[in-house]
Amino acid sequence: MVIGGFRLIRRIDQGAFSEVWEATDTRTDGPKVALKVYCPERFPADRRLVAALRFWRGAGAMQRLRGREGIVTILEGPSVAEAGTFAYIWFTMPLVEGGDLGRALDVGQLSEDQRLLIFESTCRAIRSAHAHRVVHRDVRPPNVLLTGDPSSAALLIDFDLAYYDGAFAKRHSTVGFEGASRYLPPDLLKAAPEQQKVLFRRA
Repeated sequence: MVIGGFRLIRRIDQGAFSEVWEATDTRTDGPKVALKVYCPERFPADRRLVAALRFWRGAGAMQRLRGREGIVTILEGPSVAEAGTFAYIWFTMPLVEGGDLGRALDVGQLSEDQRLLIFESTCRAIRSAHAHRVVHRDVRPPNVLLTGDPSSAALLIDFDLAYYDGAFAKRHSTVGFEGASRYLPPDLLKAAPEQQKVLFRRA
């Protein structure tokens, strides 16, 4: 399958509404890239637009942070390509061969020193994002790529839930049970039901 001039080779990862593929540019002999693509066929017709907007906002957050320390860079896109009966939103990123932190922790392959380097690198990335008024809101091991470079051991990815100025419609609440529950702040999880109604309702 070809999307936006990129031929998909193998699927690297998949989430609730998107997939990441190793891909090659059919127009050049450049290096392989990681292509992230929104998959509309996973949703009923009445939910596709909301999911697509979320995907597009995530790319917008990454564009705002282009060139910042510890943040994965968008090389091309976001853009829209038609394939069959669907329109796919996609963008490309550098292909990072080290996998993600979640998988590395699952197999126990990281030393204490490596974990500290990854933690420090991730903290620098979060600080850089906050300095540019972007809040990731879904920092967890699967959203941290490992580079194998001691000077920049990790790259923060997947900004689909990120908040930044202009990302949401006016009067849209940005507080809620977003992302994986095991990584949510304890104060939100322990809130009384009546408090949750106040916190999580739309303004």
